[in-house]
Amino acid sequence: MSGRRYAISLSKSEDATLREQYDFFRFSTDQLNKRPREAAMFADTWNYATGRSDSADELVHYMITQRKQKRKNWPNLGDSCKKLPPAGKLLTADEDESLRQIYTRTVVPLDIGTDTFFLNRKLVATVAKELTKAIGRRVPDSLLIAYIEAKRKRGEWIALRRDRGINFGDMDEAAAM
Repeated sequence: MSGRRYAISLSKSEDATLREQYDFFRFSTDQLNKRPREAAMFADTWNYATGRSDSADELVHYMITQRKQKRKNWPNLGDSCKKLPPAGKLLTADEDESLRQIYTRTVVPLDIGTDTFFLNRKLVATVAKELTKAIGRRVPDSLLIAYIEAKRKRGEWIALRRDRGINFGDMDEAAAM
């Protein structure tokens, strides 16, 4: 896997146009990741309006990057966004365990979060292909992403345990005083 992925660069007017379009479509960035047809339509509309040639993945990556900035400046659609029905019983308990093992073996060593994983279509396809071999049936990539995202938001998914060498010893001592 390559190193850091950079977001596309937009002018202020292009950024404002993208925000307006995002508000018009009413699909959150997480939902666009799970809806390839709507994401393609979103990108086509954007490219027609701006004369650019950005992919849906590039646009979603830009929006997620904006959302994660220190000054969280990306619009929040709240309850007004369009949502997919819940993933529900997409996988049985055994199939879920197979997915967890594949994810742990394939994605966790890369030390990337789920958002980065979702944006890497090749990696998602690799996990989906391995899952197909393991369970004997194909689960579409977009449904796999939706399933993992739902589990992650409920706190039921694999969390990265990152030790960045930060020492909180002084804070522990201060708290004890």
